[in-house]
Amino acid sequence: ISSTIIFIPLMPKAALEPNPLLLSRESCEKLFPAIENIPATLLKLNDIAQNYWWAWSHEAKDVFQRIDRNLWEETNQNPILLLNKVSQERFNELAEQADYISFLDFIYDKFKEYMNDKTWYSTNFSERRETIAYFSMEYGIHESFPIYCGGLGVLSGDHLKSASDLGLPLVGIGLLYQQG
Repeated sequence: ISSTIIFIPLMPKAALEPNPLLLSRESCEKLFPAIENIPATLLKLNDIAQNYWWAWSHEAKDVFQRIDRNLWEETNQNPILLLNKVSQERFNELAEQADYISFLDFIYDKFKEYMNDKTWYSTNFSERRETIAYFSMEYGIHESFPIYCGGLGVLSGDHLKSASDLGLPLVGIGLLYQQG
């Protein structure tokens, strides 16, 4: 998703465990050094993992699942956690598999195309620089990010996806629940 999400913690900051899906790329790379160990041919995995676009693309999910099916399930289909738990040996094996690299390149090209496509908003409002604030108590984006429990979260997640497809400069603001 090209939209931004901001969460307001319900507990003091010190009480929260770090959530890699809420951190900037720089913060993730500091907290999860395994990301830095990805061979150059696999660096595209990190770019895809940092954007929820993968959650709506079955092929993008496959690129992570092919790394290690069991680990993909263990990490609740969370690509950032997956990349940080994969062994260096497995990264090196994947970097040598021409069919995997070809598939990754294909997925990355689709991701870049989505991110760079002209959107309704960019076509009709190219001069506008305002940002839309979208407030919701929960967002159903993907199971790996359990901050929803029902219809409101699913609806809010759908709004974020639609806003991303339209290219709206939308910021989702919600509460960060300690237990999902």
